Amino acid sequence: MAAASCGQSERDQEDSAALSAPTPVPDQCIRCNAPPTFVQRGTAYCHDCFRQTLSNRFTRALDGAKTVSAAGFDAHASPAPVPRRLDRPPSAKVVVAFSGGASSRAVLELLNVAHFSHLEPAPTDSAPTAGPSPRAATTGKKSKKHGLLKAPAFADCEVVYVDESSVTGDEPDRSASIADIVASSTPFRFTALKIEDVFSTAHSSSSEPLVASTSSAALPVASSSSSPPRLSSKEQLVTLLGALSPTSRDSLLASLRHALLLSHARATGASILLLGSTGTRLAVDMLSGMASGRGWSAGEEIGAEYVARPADGGAEGRVLVVRPLALVSLREARHLCETAGLRHVDPPPSPVGREADEKETSAKGRSVRALVDDFVLSLDASFPSTAQTVLRTAHKLGQRSSSPSLPLCALCGLPAQPAADEWRKAITIADLVGAKAALEDDASRDVQLPEGKGGVRAPYAPSAAHLVVGDAASDPDPVQPSGGLAAAEGEPTLAPHLCYGCLLVLQEPVTAPVAKGRARPEQLVLPPFVRDAVLAKQPQRGPAPQRDASEQHNEVVGERVVHGVEAMRKEVEDFLLEDEA
Repeated sequence: MAAASCGQSERDQEDSAALSAPTPVPDQCIRCNAPPTFVQRGTAYCHDCFRQTLSNRFTRALDGAKTVSAAGFDAHASPAPVPRRLDRPPSAKVVVAFSGGASSRAVLELLNVAHFSHLEPAPTDSAPTAGPSPRAATTGKKSKKHGLLKAPAFADCEVVYVDESSVTGDEPDRSASIADIVASSTPFRFTALKIEDVFSTAHSSSSEPLVASTSSAALPVASSSSSPPRLSSKEQLVTLLGALSPTSRDSLLASLRHALLLSHARATGASILLLGSTGTRLAVDMLSGMASGRGWSAGEEIGAEYVARPADGGAEGRVLVVRPLALVSLREARHLCETAGLRHVDPPPSPVGREADEKETSAKGRSVRALVDDFVLSLDASFPSTAQTVLRTAHKLGQRSSSPSLPLCALCGLPAQPAADEWRKAITIADLVGAKAALEDDASRDVQLPEGKGGVRAPYAPSAAHLVVGDAASDPDPVQPSGGLAAAEGEPTLAPHLCYGCLLVLQEPVTAPVAKGRARPEQLVLPPFVRDAVLAKQPQRGPAPQRDASEQHNEVVGERVVHGVEAMRKEVEDFLLEDEA
């Protein structure tokens, strides 16, 4: 009765009717008033205007790459605009990561039309490795406004495909079909790589992989004498991924793929790497990365562009990673391929997390990224602005790669928070056996726990195992590396060289419970480029420098400090509201 008197039920009915009412579909193009062929987020386009709008977004996204090609990385980092030079030849080579899907196929089409239309496509029956015409660096298009010869924006372009069929062994190698698509529709040369090539010495200056022991959460570097017998690159990849859970495998596979593309770009002299990630995929990467502990490098994970520095942090070997479809949805990329008749190959389902038993269809047997992918795609179908809202929020976080003083992760190559291993050590129990042994020794506990009523631990008070200080909670018999990398450079562990996200991945065989029917691996064999990254940072390592108080908020530092109730109250007393009654 009260609900009827205040009109609450009537308002509920009106709101329900408004939500269930279908959104009116525009009946004309927003630009030319022609009949629309594509509608998204309440905006309608005809075929020509849709393609032109997509091309404009793509061209604007390549402004940073064109600056690097014309004047180098210093001009790209400078806030001052770079003057245009129509007579300057291009200097940058572009590598396009092509998966064969609709999004990367759209990148190839837009790049070819916008910057390489003056070249003739390679014949269909020619070899897929045939390079572009030699006119690429000397012949350009005439400017419509001035009639001048305009030099192309880039000197050369190469399409690279990474085959991941060896991860599961039951997927066919699609390199031949991908090469045929590239050769028949573009003048670009094609190169096929395999994901296991990251273990090849051709992509690293080191002659052997890095072997980390799983005897401790610090991941001590094993000596050459204790290294496992030499396996093939494929066997090393399968063994490494087999020791991880679906989520960790997915994260590690993405890091290896990105490292392989950057390594190939540097080896071939390319300074620009184009990725075909759409805004929809970047939103998935953002949410799944945050859930996997990669919030520190979120700006680089989903940014429209960022500069990837080499392992030594120097100026040589920098690569500008560009995602020109960051403002394009996956639906728009697919519509372009359908209307333009662009042949593409739908990528197979992710090989990570697929099992032969009933876990394949359950949430427990799938990776976090697969679950987030289903969530975002289903939500984006009803609310098309979901992905762009996630990206706009994430872009406010900024990027950390602009600071050359920040260390880089030895595995993924992205900026790593300082002392990430100390932070994880401070908030987790990495070794339960060692922690229990330390608690049994009264002398190892130099702190008193605040107790609540009845001897129960007070709310929000740390447990005794978290307060063990020193080496008492470490592995009682850790592997002491000798010789090789550890003895030569004085750095026995790998954990200090990893970001927090990669730390969670590689420490999983140490901390996670062993699955039924599966033995815990004794060692993790990592690609040689990880050894290169560790060696590059060895001369710079030493005692941790003293930081000013103003710099503390920019870093993540784990400190085992015990605060009592009174000490905590003094810290927050300015924020408490006193009861005047």
